[in-house]
Amino acid sequence: MKRITNRIPEIFFGLLSVYWIIDNLGGGHVNYYAIAAFLIIVLQIIYQKRIPGLIAGIVLGAFSSYMILAVISDYNRSGGKLVEYLVTAGGIFGIAIVMAAAMVYKFAVSEADRTENTITTAL
Repeated sequence: MKRITNRIPEIFFGLLSVYWIIDNLGGGHVNYYAIAAFLIIVLQIIYQKRIPGLIAGIVLGAFSSYMILAVISDYNRSGGKLVEYLVTAGGIFGIAIVMAAAMVYKFAVSEADRTENTITTAL
């Protein structure tokens, strides 16, 4: 159970990237950035490396902060008519900022790379 709770931020971002992929496929095109984000998160869940985990947490936190500002900008441009949009998107990206901060904290306090779930392949 502890392994799952330690990976909640990565699982959150993995599910968010799956939603991003499905949303774009519904529009009729493939978003390679969403696929790359999903693969990076999956690899981070599997390997639990410290430096890539810190970088991913910082980048995801910065992106989430940017999206919060974009949502507020859209809300202001609409004249206050998009309250549901503000609450929904603001909530999702607010949670994403918290998850990114948890991810950065988790990898900042770890002494070395986490190897409890390392997949090794022998060729």
